[in-house]
Amino acid sequence: MAKSRTIPRSRRPAAAHRGSIAASKPWSQAQDEPLIPTGFLTLEQAGEHLHRHPRTVRRMADYGQVQAYRVGRLLVISLESVEAWLKPKPLQPPARNHDARFLPALQQARSAATETLDAV
Repeated sequence: MAKSRTIPRSRRPAAAHRGSIAASKPWSQAQDEPLIPTGFLTLEQAGEHLHRHPRTVRRMADYGQVQAYRVGRLLVISLESVEAWLKPKPLQPPARNHDARFLPALQQARSAATETLDAV
């Protein structure tokens, strides 16, 4: 089996060198800038708007806190939902009786206990 011939580094084009910037970005972002519809933001733009990291904005979209749509491979966030998230929300009063969820079980236990005491 014949060995494949490798080109020495000095003769390779600049983009072929490992670690070079050109090798990591095969196309110019200026040429292939994605077209964002009006009223939508990229994750980075939404992150700047919300003062959050883009990963946090992605999680917010996953949880449904902001509306997100796919445009090709790009995830865009609705500007309207970002502004709605920024609006102050009314505070919810704390629950007065934290044991309210256990009340039916407590009532059953009390009635069962009184029935057994009455039977004795």
